[in-house]
Amino acid sequence: MRLKLYLCLALLATRDPYDICGVHPWSWARALGLSDPDKAGTRRINDALDWLRAARLIELERHSDGKPTVTLLSPAGDGGRYRDRSGPAFGNRYVSLPVGFWIWEWITTLSATGVALLLVLLDLQGGYDEDDPPWISGHDKNRYGLSAATWTRATTELTDAGLLTVRREWRGHDFDRPKLRNTFWIDEERLDHPLGELLTPDEEDALLPPELAAYLRNARLAQADRQAARSAFRTPRRKRMASGARR
Repeated sequence: MRLKLYLCLALLATRDPYDICGVHPWSWARALGLSDPDKAGTRRINDALDWLRAARLIELERHSDGKPTVTLLSPAGDGGRYRDRSGPAFGNRYVSLPVGFWIWEWITTLSATGVALLLVLLDLQGGYDEDDPPWISGHDKNRYGLSAATWTRATTELTDAGLLTVRREWRGHDFDRPKLRNTFWIDEERLDHPLGELLTPDEEDALLPPELAAYLRNARLAQADRQAARSAFRTPRRKRMASGARR
């Protein structure tokens, strides 16, 4: 839940000084679909805010009206000033999520572990394409800090939701003996549509208020522009052969 809350904070704090004011914790509890939002849900949000402050990811100033001021700090957790480093000028090093992740309530549909693995796999597949999906070594799994049980459970969840494709392919590092390994590919575009059977654009628009439907259309265009810029600036990875060696 801490991760989901942090993602919501990052969604809203888009301009310097990257702060969010006037949002009561019970509003966050309702937005994130927590049970008993007025009491237990509010406590969970307050606990999560305290944890994010202790982790030096936010500054937190509480007020008598119960609506705190939250200011983002560096995502490195060093307490430094937050800076927007997205876009090609900074090498597109940061993982982004389409706004449909929030509009179509994927953030509440997926578990916290599912969201965590979603971010990991989006990071992992940077520089790859769907025809040449990445695999992940045991070392890299440890680097992301997810246990084997979490990885297995979240993989099943993302696959069942239609977001993740897992295939068995021959893979290996240079000079390694290739082995049959799982490769992973997240359909990022799927996040811009509701869970379940795919609908036509008109059917999707009918599910949303007109203003939100128009916002989503514009956001999709902006996302397409960002993806095009990312493709233009990133260094492509060399294609892997079926044997796992590089050409």
